[in-house]
Amino acid sequence: MVSKMLKKQRERNRYLAFLVALSMIVTMIVPLGMMKPAISAVNGDIQPVLGEETPRGVLGEGDGWEGQSSGYAPSDAPSGAVDLTSYLTSAEYLLNGVYVSNATVDGGDNTEVGSNFKLDYSFNDGRIGTNAGKYVYYQLPEGVSIPIDVYGQNAVAIDNTDNYNKWRITNGYSPEDDDSNVSGYYTINKETGLVIIKFTDTYLKYIDSNSGAFEGSINFFGSAQREKNEDGDLELEFGGTTQPINVTFNDKSAELDKTSQLLSENYEKPRVKWTVTLTNPLGWFDYSNSQISDSFIANAIDGTVNIEPSGAGTVDKANSKVDLNKTSDKLITITYETYVEDSQIVTQADGTAVEGKTATLSADQPSYTFDKLPKYQADGETEIEYSVEEVEVKGYASEVGDL
Repeated sequence: MVSKMLKKQRERNRYLAFLVALSMIVTMIVPLGMMKPAISAVNGDIQPVLGEETPRGVLGEGDGWEGQSSGYAPSDAPSGAVDLTSYLTSAEYLLNGVYVSNATVDGGDNTEVGSNFKLDYSFNDGRIGTNAGKYVYYQLPEGVSIPIDVYGQNAVAIDNTDNYNKWRITNGYSPEDDDSNVSGYYTINKETGLVIIKFTDTYLKYIDSNSGAFEGSINFFGSAQREKNEDGDLELEFGGTTQPINVTFNDKSAELDKTSQLLSENYEKPRVKWTVTLTNPLGWFDYSNSQISDSFIANAIDGTVNIEPSGAGTVDKANSKVDLNKTSDKLITITYETYVEDSQIVTQADGTAVEGKTATLSADQPSYTFDKLPKYQADGETEIEYSVEEVEVKGYASEVGDL
């Protein structure tokens, strides 16, 4: 870069005296308020003032376009900009250091997965050129987001062929220029996902000379956001002739749990407090038109039913259910109480009731053990399978212990 500057300086030595005198005159007549520093601050970083063909601030500066609304990345396309969608030829995702088309990405348990995206495009219809459009725009597909507004001298569009560089050499541009394949600059608005590319004046001349045909690409860092449903999988469609990028995530479903607590103090008749919890891990599942069926709710003591958060559902005791309202709360808790009623149980051997082996459970006797039961059937070899049947269940559960 230094040698390039020295070369240019030598070529202009014969004009040096004139330029010095001119600069003195300009210094004297330009008001101090209009003088600009040699550097400018962009998002806290100090960067050189950009050249004539590089967009500073708003991409449309100097064109009468006032489309900026979010930092340096416009949220609206300039008038006359061409939609890039149908001109896209490839959408690639950076996997293990390699850009892959039709990629399948494993998102695991994450809610998003990020890497570089690369979009290739191809024009041949003359819609871009010196006397045509100089802007193209593109709307990122739903599911792709970027962490910050993208803009500046590193957000460059690249020509994908050798033809542009050959044209530059033929037309007197130095092949040593660092930006020899830079065709323009782009911005991406974080909030809207709108991409805008502005092609440089030099590149527009090249397009003119090539009958309006050119190929190029941009690449940027972005994230694929998990779908807000159970499987979370994404199929990112970019348009044109691109193939989709598929992102798979581990399934995450809502979880339902029920616990009980015996309440014996301060009540004439013992109660059981039931707690039903519905967990929505990511707050992504919409429970509209969903319900929780619970046979015990029909026996709930009046005034004991409570649903948190308020308004998340409506209790239907007659049909032993809770109808959930439109909500995506991460945690819904339903509590209610029932009385502990006596419950008669009958012992069964291989599915047949055993005469005389019945018991009644109550608050005073919450468990009962049946003993002295034969282990084998009449053949002396086949074990008898015992079970219990609850004739009426109101607040109790039964189990068979080891004989």
